[in-house]
Amino acid sequence: MMGKPSQLEPKLFYHGISLDSRMPKSHPLRKIEQLVDFNFVRSRVHDLYGTRGNESVDPAVILKLMFLLFYENIKSERALMSQLPLRMDWLWFCGYDLDEKTPDHSVISKARRRWGLTVFSGFFENILTQCVDAGLVDGETIHVDSSMIDANASKDTLKCQFRAVSRNLYEELESNAGPIPEELERRISTTDPDARLGKKYGTTTLGYKDHRAVDDKCGIVTATVTTPANVNDEKVLAEVINEHQTNTETKVKTTVADKADHKTCRQCQYFEMCVTSKQSGRQIQRNLNQEYIDWADNCLTKHKRKQLMARRKHKAEGSFADAANNHGFKRSRFRGIGKVQIQNLMIAAIQNLRKLMRHISSSPAAQAYNPASTLRLLRELMAYRASLPSIMVFQR
Repeated sequence: MMGKPSQLEPKLFYHGISLDSRMPKSHPLRKIEQLVDFNFVRSRVHDLYGTRGNESVDPAVILKLMFLLFYENIKSERALMSQLPLRMDWLWFCGYDLDEKTPDHSVISKARRRWGLTVFSGFFENILTQCVDAGLVDGETIHVDSSMIDANASKDTLKCQFRAVSRNLYEELESNAGPIPEELERRISTTDPDARLGKKYGTTTLGYKDHRAVDDKCGIVTATVTTPANVNDEKVLAEVINEHQTNTETKVKTTVADKADHKTCRQCQYFEMCVTSKQSGRQIQRNLNQEYIDWADNCLTKHKRKQLMARRKHKAEGSFADAANNHGFKRSRFRGIGKVQIQNLMIAAIQNLRKLMRHISSSPAAQAYNPASTLRLLRELMAYRASLPSIMVFQR
């Protein structure tokens, strides 16, 4: 017997509907709710809110919305908030009911500007600490690499600007009447002034670079430093290593990284006689600190170096590929280097969280581990202790 069309008119009342009962026990957001303590943000931003005026949206809810933006790979905060009422799992995760009004997308952007970088650095560090406690980080061997991020701006917005020069040099340029040297001229985007032009693998990009330290053991991202796209990797290598050591409280023994590219000999007068390829030319690579590089190379056997370079391709480059494929890493959602740093911190934290969730799911002994509940209990105990009157004990 053919079925009849379903009733199209909505019911006025629905009884016995619960978002929690409709959320599967195996849903990833349930696991995330158990693992991650989003409530830590309240104490971090408490001083940024006043005591008068309208009551703001709970900072923990705003942080969850920002988490969903990157976890679900949504292109913008406006798109996130337009989809929120349609997703029961998102509503449950953020603590909203079916008939409850959700905030405007501007609430997220205002909070992001008000909070600054500290909150998101803390979020990244909290998840990294859980990964360290779970035994996913060794800390002694890391892979350092960088990847380009397209700015949220077009190359058409680039305008020429000139750097300040001395009067003598200005007069010399006037007398020569030649082209302006590149070191005195730079092009800056009027849409995103922090973005710069960078070149990698023959492609010029207006944007930024994310410099990462990836731990060798399980591929956990232990440090992330954001720079304009024209900053070379070797200039921030020490900063990345120091951030890794601070975050993991472990001293690095082995750092695996690419060799830096140097200028070609295209300017040489014997170029045509020496080189057959007019495209790539011949490269001469000689670092000013070559003696230290030679010393470092001799610390490891050739087989060990090849093995580490192969692992670097899997760990570091694989980390960037996962970020690009699953979390929209390759294009910035925001403008300004500080906001791009927030994006990189959130994406790296989510990648680490996914690895932590897989580890807990595969390890029966780790399934009972609930750091979020433990942190909440510790904070409650500390608050209770602070509320007790001070007791002074004197010894006769």
